[in-house]
Amino acid sequence: MSLTKIEDRPMYFGSENYSQEWITIEESDKVKTILDSYGDEQKRSIIYAVATKPLTFPEIVKACKMPLATCHRKIYSLMEGGLLVSEDGYSRIRSKRFRNAFKEIRINVKKDAIIVDARPRQTNF
Repeated sequence: MSLTKIEDRPMYFGSENYSQEWITIEESDKVKTILDSYGDEQKRSIIYAVATKPLTFPEIVKACKMPLATCHRKIYSLMEGGLLVSEDGYSRIRSKRFRNAFKEIRINVKKDAIIVDARPRQTNF
């Protein structure tokens, strides 16, 4: 996924003011991929399942209660879209652990555009 702009901007959560690295995604095809993924109930289920900790393929299948083939397709689609990442190492999908690529995503709808701001997760598992 190619990212168009990186900025370090203050964010306000509760009463705390702190600065985190956020990426602004402005490319329409990338924004569409993100919106489509969150709009797909099964993909969203996978994203939520790996939100707190990395899971293996069998753990995702069990957590999401979906057929193996469907889960396999959805995981690869999320990986191609840049929303899901796997740990390096094993080449077999059943041995990999998967996690969200982003810690937080914000969608801003402006007059003529939809802009997605995302905060990437740390690269290590």
